[in-house]
Amino acid sequence: MKRSKAGRRGKKRCRLKWILGVSFGAVLLLTAVCFAAFFVVRAMGKNSLMRQNAQDYLEIVRPVEEVSEQEESVWQEDWIKYNGKIYTYNKDIMTFLIMGIDKKTDAVE
Repeated sequence: MKRSKAGRRGKKRCRLKWILGVSFGAVLLLTAVCFAAFFVVRAMGKNSLMRQNAQDYLEIVRPVEEVSEQEESVWQEDWIKYNGKIYTYNKDIMTFLIMGIDKKTDAVE
């Protein structure tokens, strides 16, 4: 028994659709895994930096200006008063200094 050309074409199309579907699913899964890995590594890095920052916490600051009795009753150690306004230390901000050399000469001239 011979199969018709139309039957073979239909089977090839079905196989092609299946291969394309599996390929698309694999690419989608790989993309999702990459995004998840990115966010996990990002969170781990942030936690590591924040933990290190907590160890290097600033020494207790003293108010620059005189504090009223009302303010004194609610005063917290990480507050500072400047120009009549009260500020608190923001633990989420970190400062990095990155330096480089532009020339390939001796640094000391």
